Amino acid sequence: MLGKKGLAASLIAIMLLIFMFGITSLIALTMWNSFNTEIQDISDDTISPEVKEKIDGLTSFMLWGDKLFITIFIAMFLGYIISSVTLPPEKSIMLILYLIYLIFISIFAMILSNGWEYFSTNPNLIVAAQSLTFTDFFLKYLPIITFFTGIIGGLLFYAKNKDDIGVSKGGDPFDM
Repeated sequence: MLGKKGLAASLIAIMLLIFMFGITSLIALTMWNSFNTEIQDISDDTISPEVKEKIDGLTSFMLWGDKLFITIFIAMFLGYIISSVTLPPEKSIMLILYLIYLIFISIFAMILSNGWEYFSTNPNLIVAAQSLTFTDFFLKYLPIITFFTGIIGGLLFYAKNKDDIGVSKGGDPFDM
């Protein structure tokens, strides 16, 4: 349908990986909070207060999920933009098919966003979701972010001419 399908497949991969990382971070933080609460509730005769304090101090490492989410998204976004610029261009008529495909991808992103909303408002997961502020914001607006990421990549991909490719088929590369 879309020739090499590089842009469409990459956009789906980014969307799914980001969603799965967000859900994994949410579940991991919820499990950590539950574990830490149980440890802190054990009597001081069983576990010393110093050990409890050290275990409680590990919570800061569990909050890295939000920072990792930002880093992973930026890396994947930059990779998507770079690949949209470096892939060989297709016929301009494929832009219309790509835009239709982008609408379907955005609808799928809406389904994932609703799934995130369901998870993050679950009474058992809500405390962890409040700790993952950027992840929560990003996944609530996943359809919009997916759509505009696809638009940017599509415009960069389809705006170039076949003659603009910087690879020569032989000869002196410095010959102008």
